[in-house]
Amino acid sequence: MVSEYLTNLELRNQVKKTAMVSIIPIFFILIYLIKFTSEIIVGLFTIFMISASFFISVLILSGCFQMFYISQLHCLAISLVYAFGAHNVFVFYNIWNQAESLIPEFTENIEMRLAYTFRRSKKSLELSEGTTVIGFLALGFTRINSIQSFSVYLAFVIALNTFLSLIYLPCLVILMEARRLEKLK
Repeated sequence: MVSEYLTNLELRNQVKKTAMVSIIPIFFILIYLIKFTSEIIVGLFTIFMISASFFISVLILSGCFQMFYISQLHCLAISLVYAFGAHNVFVFYNIWNQAESLIPEFTENIEMRLAYTFRRSKKSLELSEGTTVIGFLALGFTRINSIQSFSVYLAFVIALNTFLSLIYLPCLVILMEARRLEKLK
């Protein structure tokens, strides 16, 4: 009884330490997002959206699929998911900026530019994130519970994160573009 308590206490301490170390990449990614997009709100909203995908995934996986097992690996997933979420923003913003410089008509027609950006980024994100999700789901066929739970959880979080990115990024880009155009007037 005492040894089980000490083992659980040690495990909790390790998870806390791992979670604290995982916070460092979040700040680095936030700073890099702000530098890349030149918008604080984009960086903050992206971090919020990625964080929300963790909690939504836990609710869905535990509520619908009865997956309650959480190991130290799940804390390590934090850094991975924030990197994937930042990748989504970089892809979308890069295509958005390229669209304006490659096709001059897009400078005046923001709807065409957004449609072009969405089509190109959707294809790119579906391929890159889709292969990642499939890779983690394939890892879920292992018999080791911690790895199985980790891989299914990570695949679900990445898929949800990509879905949320495809919803919020176009809206956020339009708002930021409207603000930029307002400043130019």
